[in-house]
Amino acid sequence: MTDLFKRAELSVTVAGYAVHQGKRIFQELAMRMEQKPSLQVRLFLNLAVRLEDASSVASVKRFAQEFTTRHWPENHRLPEVYYDRRPLDAPMGPSVAFHAKCVILDQAELFVSSANFTEAAQNRNVELGVLIRSSMLARQATSFLADLVSDGICERAI
Repeated sequence: MTDLFKRAELSVTVAGYAVHQGKRIFQELAMRMEQKPSLQVRLFLNLAVRLEDASSVASVKRFAQEFTTRHWPENHRLPEVYYDRRPLDAPMGPSVAFHAKCVILDQAELFVSSANFTEAAQNRNVELGVLIRSSMLARQATSFLADLVSDGICERAI
């Protein structure tokens, strides 16, 4: 993934379920955003609702704070970060998770993987991914994620 982040010229869209030690994982992306101020970066991440959060507002606030302090490199411009709001609508109902894992580069390449954005997935686990160089498929995946926002399924946290 770092190779994809290094090559980004126009846009990077990331979809992921779990993030752990994100500062290391997203360091190259944050540096690329500094090198290319016009680079548009969107992250779609899973929102884990905790019982101790008294409201959906508290859940989203905690999610945003945790991302900015624990998972994004300090002193770098923040990306747009979106979350799936469905767990907030029915926290005691059937579980819902944003489980997609992919990186879309410049709407020209699509990397789909089993790997989460964790140190273990990036460095120790056996994971499998495929890089597809197809602007048609990359645009379709970008459109799918954008539709989640326009349909109100995903909302912006940051």
